[in-house]
Amino acid sequence: MRGATPWPPRRRGRIAIVVGLFLALFIVAMLVWVIGTFPRPGWQDSPASVPTAPAPRQ
Repeated sequence: MRGATPWPPRRRGRIAIVVGLFLALFIVAMLVWVIGTFPRPGWQDSPASVPTAPAPRQ
């Protein structure tokens, strides 16, 4: 495998880091989207989701 890569190892490491960060951000975004789209039953009744301040318009 030595000499098979067309770019030097330093640039390869930088590309690997950039791709890794992009994949990590993509996975986190997908998890947030899935959790936000399909909330588990009971989250609406949790005290954390109830606003403490009164609604602006009633």
